[in-house]
Amino acid sequence: MDSTSWRIDGNPYNLWTFLTKSEAIFHISRGNGHEIPLELLKDHNGTDVHDRYPAFETLAWKSENDQQYCWSHIICHVKELEDFYGDEGKRIKRLLQTVYDEAKEYHGLGTTDNVEYLHHKLVFLLDSDHDSRKCSKFVKNLVKRKKEWLFNFVMNPDVEPTNNRAERALRPSVIYMKISG
Repeated sequence: MDSTSWRIDGNPYNLWTFLTKSEAIFHISRGNGHEIPLELLKDHNGTDVHDRYPAFETLAWKSENDQQYCWSHIICHVKELEDFYGDEGKRIKRLLQTVYDEAKEYHGLGTTDNVEYLHHKLVFLLDSDHDSRKCSKFVKNLVKRKKEWLFNFVMNPDVEPTNNRAERALRPSVIYMKISG
């Protein structure tokens, strides 16, 4: 799942997309809160793959569905830390990329023990004093997340580690909006 800002006659809206392997829902709404996906998806079940956007976070708690945080977004956020905080951000990015690459090697056939191991490794590698408050805050926020929501894809071959399919589904609409104004 994913969403993006959308303007209609200069007014702010949001374009949402929700995908399965065989279905796609696109929806334009005035609001951007969790009520939109909650209403559209009703009593859906399965694993929600998203970018940690607050509306999806709230949906997660209300729906009680399994979750998978988008690793592309996690790595992208760390890229910003690398750009602004140099070596410290670069180190965090390298360590996260190492753990993510190792997690992908399970190809969805891992166990809860593998998830425990990966999460422990993540916490261990990132557990250090950070010069930048921004880097420290990012790391603390990430490691306090539910480990199953970071590594659901390790144990389930049907769960993708990113929400890139949803991003690609929105792309033609975003390009059209930018071209057409």
